[in-house]
Amino acid sequence: MLVYSTCSLSPRQNEAIVTYLLEAEGGKAVLDPITELGEPLFSSLVEKEGEGGREGGRGAGPGHLPCRWGSLPGTLVFEPRFGETSGLFMARIKKGGMD
Repeated sequence: MLVYSTCSLSPRQNEAIVTYLLEAEGGKAVLDPITELGEPLFSSLVEKEGEGGREGGRGAGPGHLPCRWGSLPGTLVFEPRFGETSGLFMARIKKGGMD
C-alpha cells in the first residue's frame, strides 16, 4: 500500500504523477479509492451551488469531508476555499491483483 500525498493543488504534481505511475506499472499498481473516511461534501455541491459550495466549507458534519473528489477516481483534494486547510492531494495505491 502506498499513500501519495502532497501539499499542492497542481495537477502536474498530483494526478499527473499518479497517472504516470499507474501507466508505467501496467496493472501492477492500481488506485485504491479512499472512501472509508466519508464522502467529500463539495464534489457535487460546487457544481450546483457555486465555487464555495454549502456554508463556504464550514460545518461539514459527520461523514462528510471538507474536500472534493480529485479528477482520478477515489482521490481527494482539500482546498482552502472548502475549509481551514492548505491545498492537499491524497491518492492511495495498491498492488494490482490484491483484491
